[in-house]
Amino acid sequence: MSRLLLLFSLVSLAACAAVAADENSPKAGDPGTYTRSLDDGTLVTLVIRRDGSLVRTIGKEVGTGTARTQGNEICFAFAEDNGVEYCWTNGPIRSDGTFESTGPDGTLLVLKYSPDIPAID
Repeated sequence: MSRLLLLFSLVSLAACAAVAADENSPKAGDPGTYTRSLDDGTLVTLVIRRDGSLVRTIGKEVGTGTARTQGNEICFAFAEDNGVEYCWTNGPIRSDGTFESTGPDGTLLVLKYSPDIPAID
């Protein structure tokens, strides 16, 4: 009986540790760098800073804006869009840093996340 109780306790502790790890796992919208390639191979980079400001680079074009999270959504407002906000629904970030994001029009993208925040002039 005591062995069964010990086994149950160890399994319970392991389950608690797994939940704690999930809570600390990165989530889409966390500060960091997000990348993807367009169909023509152009690299798109989005850097979200800790203060919620962002810099988006598409090829050589650079834009700025803000980002905020709401549940499993990231909402963006870009200066060049006059502050109109667009929200994307996100799946979990996998161990390789990739995740799926669905736009307001149903567009599905696969992005890669890195916690690194490069210095941007």
